[in-house]
Amino acid sequence: MSLFLLSIMNSAPSFAQHEELRQLANALYSAVSDTYDRKLYNLATRDHGKIRQTNPETIEMLLTTLSKSDETGRKMRAYITLYAYSDRDECRLASDFWLKHFIKGNSMKPNKKTTVKNTEHHYFVLFNAEYILIVDIPCFELDQQAWKSLKKNVLKIFEEPLTSALEINCKGEAVWSLSAY
Repeated sequence: MSLFLLSIMNSAPSFAQHEELRQLANALYSAVSDTYDRKLYNLATRDHGKIRQTNPETIEMLLTTLSKSDETGRKMRAYITLYAYSDRDECRLASDFWLKHFIKGNSMKPNKKTTVKNTEHHYFVLFNAEYILIVDIPCFELDQQAWKSLKKNVLKIFEEPLTSALEINCKGEAVWSLSAY
């Protein structure tokens, strides 16, 4: 019985932190609900490289614009995935592993100019102390104005001190920043 209680106590901070991430995801949806509809799916088929092999808790959401874009003639779908870890060390190790086994079989080096081959999505990635947030949008649906607005809301809610960001455009060009702004 004492081992059971000890295991619960050790997982309590992780559970609380992940519940806080769910609240942040809900806050993001609330901030954009006048423009986007939210769907909660099991999006495990998203090609985010081998990050799922790091055994994160995953929080996923699909935001779809309520109306079609004047720019593309389509509704824009933004896939938002949070990969949460129990502590800073686990998240750092997961980030290191993931960057070596990145999207579409590419590898990345932090803060190095890189081109990701065969990308069909525009990506925005935030690296925080205990989670990695990925927003990806199919290139053929990307509306620049809607994207800028969504990105601004993501940053307003999720950016913390020492957050680093990676943006990969539809040409595969990767741009790192030490500060997400």
